[in-house]
Formats: sequence, structure tokens, C-alpha cells
Amino acid sequence: MFRIPDFHVVEMTFDEAKSTLSRLTDGGLLSGLEYMNKKWDEHCVTEDADDDDFYGMWCYECSAFNIVFEKMAPLFAEK
Repeated sequence: MFRIPDFHVVEMTFDEAKSTLSRLTDGGLLSGLEYMNKKWDEHCVTEDADDDDFYGMWCYECSAFNIVFEKMAPLFAEK
């Protein structure tokens, strides 16, 4: 999950979050989640990376990621 500062969090429904992530790539929801992980990894290796700039640019997508991740996490938990 992304640790988004409160002022960058965008409230949305689960369906809105799914739609937001699914539009990022041609591969659907899972591909959208992977895309955002890749964007964060790219951001972290940038020498002058500013997290506030990242969240400002990707606030909708990061918020969507967290909503989908939180909802789907129980599906992958060990029993």
C-alpha cells in the first residue's frame, strides 16, 4: 500500500478505484496495480525524488491502489 499524506488521499468507491487502475494499461486491474508499483519504484530510484510531487501527480491512482489492495488483500492471506 502507498503511505499517502492525508491531503493527497482521494475518496472513491471500490468500483471507481477499479476503473481508475484498469485504465492505466491494456491489461486490466492487476496490470494497473503492477503499473503503479513500477511507477513508485521508478520514483524511488530518482536522485532528487520528492514524494509530495509523486503523490500530487498520482493521487487518484495511489488512492485507487490502496482501496483495491485493501479490499482484495484477504483473498491472498494465508489461512
